[in-house]
Amino acid sequence: MNEHWRYFQALEEDLQECTRYVHFTRENFDTYSTEFARLLLSTASEFDTIAKCLCREIRPECNVGSRIGEYRDVITSEYPRFPELEIHLPRYDLSFKPWLEWENNRNPEWWEAYNAVKHERNQHFDEATLGSSLSALSGLLAGLMYWFRETGKKIASDQAPKLYRPEQYDIIAGPDKYWNYDLPGDPERRKKMQRTQR
Repeated sequence: MNEHWRYFQALEEDLQECTRYVHFTRENFDTYSTEFARLLLSTASEFDTIAKCLCREIRPECNVGSRIGEYRDVITSEYPRFPELEIHLPRYDLSFKPWLEWENNRNPEWWEAYNAVKHERNQHFDEATLGSSLSALSGLLAGLMYWFRETGKKIASDQAPKLYRPEQYDIIAGPDKYWNYDLPGDPERRKKMQRTQR
């Protein structure tokens, strides 16, 4: 299993542990803690790594730095519907579109919280919230799903996320059962490929 996926699984397990202390409900989204700060920082930092990997797959010649705006330009040029991806937490009846602000060339609130906590924790510690942590991990999952699609990597069915689910997913049977999912624009992409192959 890919090391980035294992890291996502570890973060998801850590987040799930938090349910012993804080119930995952919108009424608790403003709850902040040291653990949520650690999860937010680790998750957003990992997205930074995945975004670079994804950008290099999309445009091997591009030399993106570490600016979220550069990632946005490259990713949405190839996947204009990236901001539409919705991630669900069915167990808690929650859903997130972690990159929706990219439709308006803005950064997500959870990313702004990450930067505030990272650079001025003494002033912005209260932004390390449950809501930011949940959104950040859904944002990381979104990045991983696109990167895996771009590289042709598959996620074994027994390695599927425990908390998070995209809107459309299933398990593909066969000798190597794997977790499959639809991304925004997939139906149109499949139709285009079918027309090209005729």
